[in-house]
Amino acid sequence: MPQRNPEAEKHLMTICIRRANISDANGLARVHVDTWRTAYHGIIPDEFLSNMSYERSRRNWETNVFPNSQNAVYVCEDETKDIVT
Repeated sequence: MPQRNPEAEKHLMTICIRRANISDANGLARVHVDTWRTAYHGIIPDEFLSNMSYERSRRNWETNVFPNSQNAVYVCEDETKDIVT
């Protein structure tokens, strides 16, 4: 059995994974844009990444993703109910 490390446990975060709903569109847009800008920096032109918009991403989630009942989207929330990656 591994030994517990109380010091390391202080840094653990409680998360909740649940099915997303339309009220999550702002958080999903923030995560989408921020992760693309981080993950694709130096791969995709900076102009494309800097032109990404939270507002356009939010609208896309609201108009294209959630109305389609075949899309199953899940979010990961932290203790403060913020959507996180």
